[in-house]
Amino acid sequence: IVGSLALRSLLAFFMISHIDSFLLFPEAFGVLVLQKAYHVAKSALVPTMVPSDDALVDANSKLSLTAAISGMSGAAVGALFATLGGSSWAAAVAMIVFAIAVFQALSLPKVSVASQPIGETEKAELRSGTIVLAASVVAVLRAVVGFVTFLLAFELRGGGDGVNLEPIGAGAGAFAGMARGLQPVIESTTPLWHFGVVVACAGVGALLGARIAPVLRRQIPEERLVLGSLGLTVFVAAVAVWQGTALVSGALVAFGVAVSAATAKLAFDSLVQRDAPAVNYGATFARFEARFQLSWVAGAFLPVAIKFSGSGVRFGYLIVVLVGVIAGLFYFFGARMALGARLSRLASAMPRRGAGDGPIDVSATAGSGGPSTTVMDSGSGDPAGPTRQLHWPQRGEAPAPTQVMPATRSGDTGPPPKPPSPPRRSAPTAPNWGAPSGPHVSSVDGVEVDE
Repeated sequence: IVGSLALRSLLAFFMISHIDSFLLFPEAFGVLVLQKAYHVAKSALVPTMVPSDDALVDANSKLSLTAAISGMSGAAVGALFATLGGSSWAAAVAMIVFAIAVFQALSLPKVSVASQPIGETEKAELRSGTIVLAASVVAVLRAVVGFVTFLLAFELRGGGDGVNLEPIGAGAGAFAGMARGLQPVIESTTPLWHFGVVVACAGVGALLGARIAPVLRRQIPEERLVLGSLGLTVFVAAVAVWQGTALVSGALVAFGVAVSAATAKLAFDSLVQRDAPAVNYGATFARFEARFQLSWVAGAFLPVAIKFSGSGVRFGYLIVVLVGVIAGLFYFFGARMALGARLSRLASAMPRRGAGDGPIDVSATAGSGGPSTTVMDSGSGDPAGPTRQLHWPQRGEAPAPTQVMPATRSGDTGPPPKPPSPPRRSAPTAPNWGAPSGPHVSSVDGVEVDE
C-alpha cells in the first residue's frame, strides 16, 4: 500500500511536465496499474484489521462508501483545478494527495496476511460450486465496468476528433497547419459536462450499491443478490440499446452497472464467509480481487482496441446484454446443480435410525410456507414410513421444530394425512430418529441437521 501510493505520487510529479507529451500515456497507465495493486493489497489487509469475521462485510461496505464519495469529490476537485490553471494543476494536486496518503499509510500495522500455504480444506471450500459461480459473476460484472468506462469515455470525451487523412494531401496539409500554429481538428459536438454527468452517476451508483447491499443481505440470500445484480445490468443495458439520447443512456448504464458491481462484490464477500469458514480471508480476498482487477482490464481493452463511437455505442450496450444473459444462464443452472450436489451429500451423510437398510431420499420443495426439505427413510419397507419435513427458516425467523409424519404415496389423492398425535408411554413408538432439535441452517441452498 505504501509503495503503490509513493509511486503514484512520483508518476503524478512527472505528469505535470508531460501533460502535452506522449510520455503522459505510459505514466497514466502506470498510475492505473498501481491503483489496481492497491485494491488487491487493501483486500488482503482489511480482514486482519476487523475485530471479528462478522464485521468484515460491514467494513468492506464502509470502505466502498468512502471510495465512492472520495471518487466523486476527487473528480470535482480535479476538474476545478484543470479549469482554473490547466491539466497540470490537476496532476500537481494528485501528487500532493498521494504524498499525504503515504504518511498516513505508514501508521498501518505490519501484519502477515498468510504465514502458511493454503491447505486442502481451504482448497476444497474455495472450489465449492456456489463460490466459483459467484466469483465468475463478479468477474463478469467487473469486466463490464471496465468496458463501459472506456466505452463512454471515448464517446463523451469532447474536444477534437482528429483529421481525416484519406484524401490525397490531407496529411501534408495538416502538418503545414500545425507548423503555422493552427489546430487542424474537427471540434466535437459533445460538451465536456456530459462526461461529468456520467461520472457523477457512476459514483452515485457505487455509493448506493455499497449502502443497500448490507441491508439487502439480511433479507435476501447472497445467491439471489448476485443474480439480481447481473439482472439489473442486463436491464439497464437493454434500455440503453433502445434509448436514442447518448447522455441519458450513458448515465443510465453507468449508474446501473455501478450499483450492480458494488452489490455483487459485497454479496460475494458474505458468501465466502458463509461457505468457506476455514479459509484465510486475507489471502483469499486478495487472490479473488486480483482476478477481478484483471477482468476489469480485459473488459476495458475491448473499447480501446475497437472503435465504438457514434452508432457503435449501441452495439457496445448490446454486447453487455448478451454477456449478462449468458452469464446469468450459466449461474442459474450451475446453482441448481450445486444445490443437487449438496442435497446428495446430505442424503449420504445423514445417519438412519430404525429398521431397514435402504437409502434415505432427499427432495426439496417450495410451498406457500417457504422452502423445505423432505427426508424419507425408504429402507423401512413401509411405503408410508416416517418422513422428516425440514422447513428452511427465512432470515429473521426462528427455526421451526422438526415434524415426523407419514409419507404420501405417489398415486394418493385428497388432503395429506394429519400428523400423528404423540403416542402414550405404553404404546409402540416410531423409529427413533435421535430426537434432534430444530434444523441448523448452514446455507441458503441446503439444510444440515445437527443431532
